Amino acid sequence: MAPPKVRNPPAPGHRAGAPPRGPPPSHPPPPSPPPPLPPAQVRFLTKVYHPNVDKLGRICLDILKDKWSPALQIRTVLLSIQALLSAPNPDDPLDEGIARHWKTNEAEAVEQAKAWTRQHAMH
Repeated sequence: MAPPKVRNPPAPGHRAGAPPRGPPPSHPPPPSPPPPLPPAQVRFLTKVYHPNVDKLGRICLDILKDKWSPALQIRTVLLSIQALLSAPNPDDPLDEGIARHWKTNEAEAVEQAKAWTRQHAMH
């Protein structure tokens, strides 16, 4: 003979078959979305003679600041830096002295940039 089945008696005030009273079971809140990725940290380690690059190698480029998007790929970032190096913007400089040089004598500034490249980047 099988042992009798034991049932827990219903809670006081609870009718058999009725939904339980009281607050619904608590569920943990859904996870928060991850924080947005900060802009890429990009700078030159080699000295660069350019109005949009400062002495610490920081680069003045909109996609590295307020136009940053986590969807940007490293390829896009590097192409943007390459474009900036080819077409300086002395009207929005990080280095005022180099920007002034660029505005007053661009050909001489370009020669200075080439000299810095030979001196600091071509070992």
